[in-house]
Amino acid sequence: MGRDTLKIGIALSGGGVRAAVFHFGVLGRLAADGLLENITFISTVSGGSLGIGLIYSIYGNRWPTSDAFINKSLSQARYYLTQTNIQHDVVFKLLTQPWFLIQGKAKLLSESIQHCWQVCGLLRDIPTEPRWIINATSYESGKNWRFMPQRMGDYILNYVSNPAIPLADAMAASAAYPGLIGPIILRTNKYKWFRFVNYPEEKIESVEPEVKKIHLWDGGVYDNLAVEALFKSQGEKFRDEYNFLIVSDASKGIEIEKPSSLYRRAFRLVNIAMDQVRSLRARSLVSHFRDNCNSGVYLRMGNTARYILEQAGIPEEKIAALTENSLSECGVNTVADLETSLRRLSEDEFERVYRHGWEVANFTLQSRCPNLFHHREYGK
Repeated sequence: MGRDTLKIGIALSGGGVRAAVFHFGVLGRLAADGLLENITFISTVSGGSLGIGLIYSIYGNRWPTSDAFINKSLSQARYYLTQTNIQHDVVFKLLTQPWFLIQGKAKLLSESIQHCWQVCGLLRDIPTEPRWIINATSYESGKNWRFMPQRMGDYILNYVSNPAIPLADAMAASAAYPGLIGPIILRTNKYKWFRFVNYPEEKIESVEPEVKKIHLWDGGVYDNLAVEALFKSQGEKFRDEYNFLIVSDASKGIEIEKPSSLYRRAFRLVNIAMDQVRSLRARSLVSHFRDNCNSGVYLRMGNTARYILEQAGIPEEKIAALTENSLSECGVNTVADLETSLRRLSEDEFERVYRHGWEVANFTLQSRCPNLFHHREYGK
């Protein structure tokens, strides 16, 4: 497989605004090679959904070219994430417009996304190429709920074609962390529902919904790497839409924590479960990429350039030369220690997180797939 036949699928994890900016760095590294045009399939959750939704909105609800990302989308995204504060805006709306609570706190988040980031338009207005799946978790079915321009739903609760819901609602549902942000609530009588009679999707028939309301939470509860739509188990063949898979993981690891309030303990248990699922999926992905040369890479926030190259078996003298101008271990740890939140980043924080994502992508791609990618120096 050569660069001219490269079709890229990309899965972007959760992790709040920190994750969104890390993923921007990954996209920036691909754009440096003119490869955003080669992305054919995108699957996102939580912070990944916020980031990609913002990029689409900046470029008129279209997927940007590599040049447009570098010269327009990135600078505009930097402005929104360093000059506006969604987290504060949500609190302000909660205090001044409490009636929004009837629709759930995630609706407040959606309103803030529209107000602060100027995200507008309906989900169904997003082009179908590249294919973009926004992942959430359905409380009623306990399954992965997928928002797409073509349809939304899951295989238990069934589907709605061309959903006329705000793009910001889908983004908010994907980022609606339990306890901190309430769910996006869908009233099923507002939509026409169908199910697939034969798989793969050959015939459909109308159905009546089994529930009156559907509560949609953070997609990270089900799959914080957003990979299920692209990769389910070791050795499984990729979809026809792509032949190279990039998984960008900007989630925060589990740290030592002493027992505290019941409220904190509930969060802790959710985080442990999410981290365990993430770890199992990550191990499966790494094993697949190791056994199938030039099939993809797993990018992990918190890995230094030196660590990435050492794990790839690069000789020490070459490592020293390649990493001379990369982020230090201290700089990388500063990024990894940023909290998972929706707060405004400082200019320095944005630059550091973006650069870390760019460098993780650069060093992983060039060391694991040298036939497809070459080393680039950040900022040159």
